[in-house]
Amino acid sequence: VLVVMLISAAIHEIGHALLAFRADYSVEEWGVVLLLGIIPAGAYVKIPSEEIRDGNMWDSLRVLAAGIMANYMVFVITVTIAIITNIPLLEGYQYYLQILPSVNGVDEISTITSLGFWMAFLNINLAAVNSLPIYGLDGGNMAYVGCKPLQSERITKSIVYTITIATMLIVSSLFILPSIS
Repeated sequence: VLVVMLISAAIHEIGHALLAFRADYSVEEWGVVLLLGIIPAGAYVKIPSEEIRDGNMWDSLRVLAAGIMANYMVFVITVTIAIITNIPLLEGYQYYLQILPSVNGVDEISTITSLGFWMAFLNINLAAVNSLPIYGLDGGNMAYVGCKPLQSERITKSIVYTITIATMLIVSSLFILPSIS
């Protein structure tokens, strides 16, 4: 799972970097985030925020969306390969998420099925979470860049913070409300 997470994060950041190069934005550095100095926990690309915020709006939106789209593409490619080669991703889904009892143990799931499941599952979730309009995530940065031409800096930040709070309340309610009933 850690290897697939690292690959997925790297693909996400490579998407940002490739579109940043294409838009003539600077990529100051990129690398891997290490947890406790040894465990790969993620990847990053450092593009100066003033280039993203003050550059051409459409170029900035494309750069910010590139990581999300890279994760969506990995998901689609993984599921397509699984369908073509008859890899039963559903077995991984059934076992790891304990939805259906037809798979009894992890020893019944092949390494390829497990790898395919985690590649599809993590990439679709990375794309979905990064799409949320929450400040600090790609979706929140896209909201900022998209609102900036319409308003002043102060109003733009207020709009993005309001969207962030509303989104966080909605997402939180999805966890809290089902447990109330």
